[in-house]
Amino acid sequence: VKTIKKNIKMNIDVLNHLTEINEVDDYLYRHSVNVGVIAHFIGQWIKLPQEQLDKLILAGLLHDIGKLKIPEEVLHKPSKLTEEEFTIMKTHSTLSYLHLKNIGLEDEEILRAVISHHEKEDGKGYPYGLKAEEIPLFAKIITIADIFDAMTSNRVYRAKELPFKVLEMLYNQSFGELNSHLVLLFVKKFSDYYIGTKVILDNNKTATIIKFNEYEVAKPLIRTEDGEFIDTSINRDIKIVELIYI
Repeated sequence: VKTIKKNIKMNIDVLNHLTEINEVDDYLYRHSVNVGVIAHFIGQWIKLPQEQLDKLILAGLLHDIGKLKIPEEVLHKPSKLTEEEFTIMKTHSTLSYLHLKNIGLEDEEILRAVISHHEKEDGKGYPYGLKAEEIPLFAKIITIADIFDAMTSNRVYRAKELPFKVLEMLYNQSFGELNSHLVLLFVKKFSDYYIGTKVILDNNKTATIIKFNEYEVAKPLIRTEDGEFIDTSINRDIKIVELIYI
């Protein structure tokens, strides 16, 4: 976040609207910042120039600002949305686009990323049903960051998932829904961050992550506190239930 604040150039209207998110919805604010940060990582990994990184970060920070215009009973519903409610929710990317246009943001790369961050490679996304090469690069990146942060966060309607379980889910979605090149890069780079992390097992013992299984990220090689090495992709009775953050 400090790196973003140091490098990114934002006009005062944009900063004011980001503050508005914080005042209205704490989760949405944290999610917006997290997506900006994660998108920044991905942008660096694919070696985007700084000017492009700045635009990518800004698109990530503001991609969901349209949710401020979604009725609260839909946005914060603690159970599955009805078909009608989901239709309302799906308007948020267009609302984000229109809101940013209205406050004077004119950069088409940012605007196209914001309105397209729910498009899918197979054409089954929204709002336009774009396919593969029709989807802007920034939108493809923000989609991955958006899914990862949303799935690893506690929500009113479900508990958070373990990050490497989400990485495996993203890997599976790379065959059709998400850009496979970006997903494989993200899974490899992000899983590396968790090597050496201590975890709690379903038998209440602690262990350390030693190595990830390339094809089954949610089942890593671990070393227990008594020095035993266990490949959880083979010994499937052993399950990781929580990370230990120090």
